[in-house]
Amino acid sequence: MRTVSIWLLAILAYGAFYVWYSGWRPPLTPAEIDSYIALVENIEQYKDNAEIKARLRSFLEKDNGGEFFMVNLLRYRDKALPVAGASANETPREVMDHYAGAFMPTILGRAGWLVIGGRAASADLELWGVQPDTDWAFFGLVRYRSRRDMMEVISKPEFDKIHPFKFAAIEATRAFPVSPAILTLGPKLLAGLIVLIIALLAQLISGHFVRRA
Repeated sequence: MRTVSIWLLAILAYGAFYVWYSGWRPPLTPAEIDSYIALVENIEQYKDNAEIKARLRSFLEKDNGGEFFMVNLLRYRDKALPVAGASANETPREVMDHYAGAFMPTILGRAGWLVIGGRAASADLELWGVQPDTDWAFFGLVRYRSRRDMMEVISKPEFDKIHPFKFAAIEATRAFPVSPAILTLGPKLLAGLIVLIIALLAQLISGHFVRRA
């Protein structure tokens, strides 16, 4: 009976995580898309930028309710722009930390996370078919549970308060979504392995005490 209870709890625990991580929310409706496009008008990168808003709308209209990954390329300013909430002697990276420190916990609560990130080790080593580009300083790949989750985060008033830190710290940026992506060791597999190990240990410990009884 103990063994059944242990594995039932393990299945329920992993099932709860799987449902939360996957989301399984419906695609955005046309009315919701119109609402979100109107709300992001306060964000500097979208304000009065018809082309970017058109690209965002196209991306949202193709929503299938599933996860996607955002590729982020950044270059810091030589000196951060003045911004409320940061001191005048802070470096651009320190100013950016104000943004990241508030933004990342927000998406983490929605099963979003930084898959990989790092500083550039060199300027472009391969470059053709495009105009000479900026030398990127940082690369980040961020997982979002859904397009709905991303829009719910960036359209909130709280985001309006932290986005100026990003604009003050970053001189140039490029971000484009990737969907789907393949992770050889993602949270679903990792969580499953953790639950499996805990269940096996619980069964071993339970069996030990049963034998001693």
